[in-house]
Amino acid sequence: MKPLRLFLILILIVATFTVPLDSSRVPVDAENKHGDPGQAGRVNFIGSNPMTAQWSLDINPAHHKRLSASNGLLTLVVSDKNSVICIETSTGESVWNGKLTTPNSISNSPAITDKMGVVTCNGGYIIAYDLKRGCELFRLSTGWESMSSPVIGESYILVKGTNKDRSRGGLLAISPVTGRIEWKIGCSGFSSQPPAICAGFIRIPSPISGEILTVNESNGEVVSKEMIDGEITYISTRFDIVAVTTKNSISIFNATDSTLNWFKSFENTGEITWSPTISKNFIFLCTESGGKLFALNMQNGDTVWEKSLTSRCYQPLVDRDRVILTLERSVEICDQKTGDELWSIDTVGTTVGNALAIRDNMLIATSVSKLISLKTAGYEIIADSDKINLGTVTMEDAYVYNSDLTISNCSIEERHIVSCSDSPWLSVSPEFFDIAGGQELNLVLSAELDDYPSDNYQTNITLSWDHGELVIPVKISKVSKMTPSPEPGFLSVNKTELELIGALNQTLESSLISITNTGGNTTSFTISSKDKWILLSESTKKLLPGVTAEIGIICIPQLANHGLNSGTITITSSTGQTIQINLEFTRNPGTKNIIIEAKAHRNWIKINNVKYRSRPAPVLSGENLLVPLNSIVLALDANLARWKGSPDAPCETEFNQLTRNGITVGNCVGCDELIVSTLDGEKSITIPCSSQIIDGHVMIPILPVLEAFDKNSSYRVEDGVTFFEISFSEIVD
Repeated sequence: MKPLRLFLILILIVATFTVPLDSSRVPVDAENKHGDPGQAGRVNFIGSNPMTAQWSLDINPAHHKRLSASNGLLTLVVSDKNSVICIETSTGESVWNGKLTTPNSISNSPAITDKMGVVTCNGGYIIAYDLKRGCELFRLSTGWESMSSPVIGESYILVKGTNKDRSRGGLLAISPVTGRIEWKIGCSGFSSQPPAICAGFIRIPSPISGEILTVNESNGEVVSKEMIDGEITYISTRFDIVAVTTKNSISIFNATDSTLNWFKSFENTGEITWSPTISKNFIFLCTESGGKLFALNMQNGDTVWEKSLTSRCYQPLVDRDRVILTLERSVEICDQKTGDELWSIDTVGTTVGNALAIRDNMLIATSVSKLISLKTAGYEIIADSDKINLGTVTMEDAYVYNSDLTISNCSIEERHIVSCSDSPWLSVSPEFFDIAGGQELNLVLSAELDDYPSDNYQTNITLSWDHGELVIPVKISKVSKMTPSPEPGFLSVNKTELELIGALNQTLESSLISITNTGGNTTSFTISSKDKWILLSESTKKLLPGVTAEIGIICIPQLANHGLNSGTITITSSTGQTIQINLEFTRNPGTKNIIIEAKAHRNWIKINNVKYRSRPAPVLSGENLLVPLNSIVLALDANLARWKGSPDAPCETEFNQLTRNGITVGNCVGCDELIVSTLDGEKSITIPCSSQIIDGHVMIPILPVLEAFDKNSSYRVEDGVTFFEISFSEIVD
């Protein structure tokens, strides 16, 4: 790969997945924005009692694990065994037009960033979705039989996989831009929990041998190996420690040099059934068979407290001060230091997987096919600004009027609000008002500093209601004389014309544009495109004077037309400046991947997860699956020609010939031979059984026909269902 191209891809990766830590916009902290890569059970939860129901959603949480992930604003939910939906966390409204299906069932939680969601499913598939557009960014078939939950690291999507008998496993590092495997490493034995990442290093256990590999995330090199006495069950990492458990013990290692800090046995308390949950001062272990929750001292492993559980419990979650326990029919919030219950939530039906705790929201999946959203009552009222700057006034004009503060009621019920100011020079109007659920109201702020000296002044506005209050800081400056303002911000771009080339299922060509603030004041800008096939690494940015931002641009071939596509990218600054960038994307033919799912005596087949009726149903001839010839024509998008038997025809019965993209495959009904013609000539291939006619339809063994069109085709059998995978050049109409 050329150095410039590598540089562009690396910049694009960083630009695409770096999230500004603006707690007012994305309510997740840095270490939790990609979920729980160390299985340390950490959440960003600042909720409190009381919590009120906001919305509920009909889903089918068919598995015992929590099958959802959130970045705070959006939540990715597995709605049944092989479909995914994306919803707005605050409202439960669908972001996508319907749901997206996967080739096979999903048995592990997805992962999410601010722009991308990643799902793994049985059969070794990894699928990345654009959260806002509701389309696939890429789909990768790894060859493994089953996969762990994905983990999104600094540079790669990391997934563990295993073969059918689980004797061999491996770790894959996948580029989030191209969807290609950048490096991989094999390991003996397999653990289904996802990779554990800490400070740029990945810990991979080989459960039966007791070996732990420490791998450099950037290149996949094995840095060190440690051994545990016993079969490894779980591994977690956080706060520069690595916690490893067997069924009845826990070992704590230093994450930097892999030295053993301490060891503790749980022989008499029951089997450890979840990954260790690590907080700043404690390690929490749940022994389900023993019905106990233990809080261990982080430094020496001493038991600080233990708590009897009233029912089965999922892996404990921790925020900064509390432990969150998802029990069979309730969620219990406890103090980390003592284990005392602070408050609890009774659920409708049996809980399915851990509660998803996000800032002041809690999402709970239940057995009655509902995803329930609860919200802390104290956060019902929000403002569009978390702080207000009224600017500067002078001795001659010491009065300012501002009506830009908008208050919103995020609950579903009307709230009575009382507003007041902490200082006599600031007034807020109205002082008393009712605001209906889901409605907004503008408040008027008035500041008068006639009798005050030149200085900087600060105060607070407080909004109070039944279950909480909202405090907004306000500041203003008074000077004797105004100084001239610096020149306003002004944006310059390094290019206004772009040309990109791409093809389906091939490496995407990327580009960068540089946006510089050449003015004298800080300015912000938005960058967007109405063309769905254009993907931008960022949508908003604030630039100080003289600072340059790099914005990555790629085009999504699946959403573009064949040939030349013309689109525009618009940059709008806070000063009202508008810049338009013209983009031309040439969509060349790529490769088309086709997955066919068929089963003997089942009267339908699936082609890329779309169900089609099969007449007659596929049948077995020995170990060979025969399907209707018309179904193969449909799957391959091929042309079919037929000749009835006669002295002038290729055979005496009926000759069928499929043609696709310069390849022809012919067969005489009742014959065990294929005639394959390509640019290299014609050859005869013997097939394991003859084609035949059933109920008036030609039935032919599907595998040798697919192999004739694609020599790299593959298949696998799961629970009596055969999955065929082929790939060949895309046909352009």
